[in-house]
Amino acid sequence: MKKLITIYCVAAAIVLFMISFIYVDEIFDLLYAPFRKHNMFFLVSSVSGSFGMALRLSLAIGLLPIFLMIAWIKGNISSPIKIIGSIAIALAIVTIAILLNEIRLQSYAIPDLPQVKVAFPIEGAFFERAIVSGAAVGSIISYFIFRTRRPNSIAVTPS
Repeated sequence: MKKLITIYCVAAAIVLFMISFIYVDEIFDLLYAPFRKHNMFFLVSSVSGSFGMALRLSLAIGLLPIFLMIAWIKGNISSPIKIIGSIAIALAIVTIAILLNEIRLQSYAIPDLPQVKVAFPIEGAFFERAIVSGAAVGSIISYFIFRTRRPNSIAVTPS
C-alpha cells in the first residue's frame, strides 16, 4: 500500500508541476488579480527573474503531494476519508497562507490616492514561499489529526 501511495503521489507531483509550469500565466493572474483594485502592479526585473519565478511557483505547487505523502506514510494514514480530509486541511492551510501573503502585500498600497500606481518587484511577492509553508504546515496538522497509532510492541502484558 505504501508503494502504491508513493507512486501515485510522485506522479501527481510531476503532473501538477508540468500543468502549473505550462499555465503559469493563468496562475499569476489568479494570484495577482486582487492587487489591481489597489493600483498595485508587479514588475519583472529580468527575463531570468520571470522564468525563475515561474519555476519556483511550479515547484511549490508540485511539492504539495510530496508533503502529503510523507504525512500519510509516517502517520500510517490509509483510510480514504482520512486521506481526503488531509488533502482538504492542506489546501485550506495553503489558501490561508496565500491570503495572509496578499494582506501583507496590500499593506504597500496607497489607498487615499487612486491615481497613483504602486510598482512592486515580483521577486518580493513570495507566493511560492506561502504555498510551500502552507503545504508543510497543512501536512503536519493532518499528520497529527489523522495518524493511526501503532500498538506498542514493548509494552508488557500483565500475567
